[in-house]
Amino acid sequence: MKKLIVILALVSILLNGTYQSVRSEPETPDEPQALGIAHGVYLRPATYYGDEVQKFNALVGKDLAAVMNFISWDTSSIPGGGYFNPYHANKIYEKFGNNSPAIMLTWEPVNGRTPGCGRNYSGRIPLNDIISGTCDTYIRGFAQALLTPPMNQLRFLIRFGHEMNLRDSLWWPGHTGQDASAYVAAWRHVHDVFSQVNDVNAEWVWSPNYESNPLDDWNDRNNYYPGDVYVDWIGVDGYNWGSPRWDTFSELYDSSRYDYVLKDFACRYPKPQLIAEIGSVEGSSSKAGWIADTYSRLPNFPFVRGIFWFNDFAYGDPSRHDFRVTSGTTQAGDVYSLPVGSNTWTDAYRNALSNPIYTASLPSVEAATPPTTYCQSSGAQFSASPAELTLKPGESSVHTITGVGYTSTQSLSLRAPAGSQITGSFSPASLQAPFGETILTLTTSPATPPGVYSVAIQGNGLDLVTLQITVYQTYSISGKIQDQNHQALSGVAVEYRASSGQNSGIATSRSNGTYLITDLSAGTYTISPRIPGFVVFPQNQSVMITNANVPDVDFDVYPQPVLTIDHVGVGHPGSTFNITGENFPAGQHLQLIINGIQHNANIQTDASGSIHFSLSTGNAQLGYYMVSLVANPTQASLWFRLDKDGEIWRETIPPSIPMLEETQPWSIVFLPAIR
Repeated sequence: MKKLIVILALVSILLNGTYQSVRSEPETPDEPQALGIAHGVYLRPATYYGDEVQKFNALVGKDLAAVMNFISWDTSSIPGGGYFNPYHANKIYEKFGNNSPAIMLTWEPVNGRTPGCGRNYSGRIPLNDIISGTCDTYIRGFAQALLTPPMNQLRFLIRFGHEMNLRDSLWWPGHTGQDASAYVAAWRHVHDVFSQVNDVNAEWVWSPNYESNPLDDWNDRNNYYPGDVYVDWIGVDGYNWGSPRWDTFSELYDSSRYDYVLKDFACRYPKPQLIAEIGSVEGSSSKAGWIADTYSRLPNFPFVRGIFWFNDFAYGDPSRHDFRVTSGTTQAGDVYSLPVGSNTWTDAYRNALSNPIYTASLPSVEAATPPTTYCQSSGAQFSASPAELTLKPGESSVHTITGVGYTSTQSLSLRAPAGSQITGSFSPASLQAPFGETILTLTTSPATPPGVYSVAIQGNGLDLVTLQITVYQTYSISGKIQDQNHQALSGVAVEYRASSGQNSGIATSRSNGTYLITDLSAGTYTISPRIPGFVVFPQNQSVMITNANVPDVDFDVYPQPVLTIDHVGVGHPGSTFNITGENFPAGQHLQLIINGIQHNANIQTDASGSIHFSLSTGNAQLGYYMVSLVANPTQASLWFRLDKDGEIWRETIPPSIPMLEETQPWSIVFLPAIR
């Protein structure tokens, strides 16, 4: 719901005396969720806002963990030319001190004013203006104001540009012919500018509406997500307006009609969730019943950590829909039960909050953030990483065990097969509901027999997830690295990698050219020497280890051969070129390949592996040509271009070269080789 609240001017009547907090210490909820769900509300701020919050707490029987306010970017009524009016936040702090509820500021980018913005805005601030930095002074001033005492003692949740997927929102990008990417860019810019000043007491709440309007693919709510590094909390808004249909909590937040919004977010983003705005009217069904149903179902969603009831009329207009559970505010902050005479709505709200899962403390972002996403429709989800591992007797391994969606504390234990002598320890030793993560250190005994073992992680005596541990005898691979003259090469890195992906590393050849890879399990391995600037033959070899008698895996290393061209003279058809080659195998006949076509040629390297020969381009066409000489396992290439004005020559292979199929073979004349 959009609600532009004009910040009240400072009043001349100030309360006298010292306020003592009446907040109790944060409650410790019973199972099923140790973190609890924070009790929050939108209360239209009264002059004595701290009194209003205190009286609301007393009336509903539980202290508020958080309150929500709406503020625009309008600074015209802020005393002293500031960028944030601290009046109501001060009233909270005066009453509750360090036990103050968190304050969620629904920060609406409208009505920006100079000098904070580059110009005055009446209504919408275009997203492009925000992105270009027009209001950066305001953003920085706002961030700094939240660090000014006593604001620095409060916890703020910044809910920037909420319900951005609704055309009713002034900052909906469709108003200016843009798409969701413009909103994402604006969010990231505001976040970055703000965080450069204040990353201490501000947390960021991304809060779309449960349903997008219009229902176009480009306007899908997920297109507006700024990214995990820019978001601390995910908020969702959704009301039962009573007409044209009566929507239950499940129909709004847990139905195919709206793509199971809470579950969809949990499966996409490992972020804690808030019901940032919710409410119901009295109508064809009971508002009291709607409240009871909502608060009974909410604990089924393991990522939800808070709920904010919208305790006002729609848009603050008494002629509009009535979502209240207590009476409206007065200057003194008095609140009363509703409806007058029956108290039905207030009683239903009070009874719903009596469930100990609803707490007077909003957990920290760190505690509230789940360790992974949750893609199940219900029930517990457990995983282990790694889930499969190969160890030799006496070795240890470390595994991360993650759980989401369970409903009671899980006391952890290990169940290993009899005779395996595999043990383990957990840190921490239990997982608190509804999600958690622990580190398992697993150890095999030196006497553990080789074999494959299924090891179960148990919670309260029941299997949660299973590890597959392979305990193996150790095997080795050896071999030799030598050059083309059969001389041993030392210091060559030899990479080995198991086909299972579980065992890999680097060995180095010793002074006699041999290498040794030890402590390997049975399986197939690929061996690949790595020596830059040289040709290795073969490039790699695959070997299967099934017993201790593994044959040596040897490699030959050749210097990378090179060709150079004598480019003196002009490069046009009929030209003659001298070509020199080095580092080829000695005494070998070479294949000549020009633009992919092999030519008959009697070219042979001398005893040092060098060649020097000439060729004539004959009647070759203009264009690019690649000349390659091949002596398995080595080859070298050069390329050049024949041009009517002369040769543009090259001696190295380019990333790509045009090879036209219509290029005709050269008419080549081999002149006597010059040794």
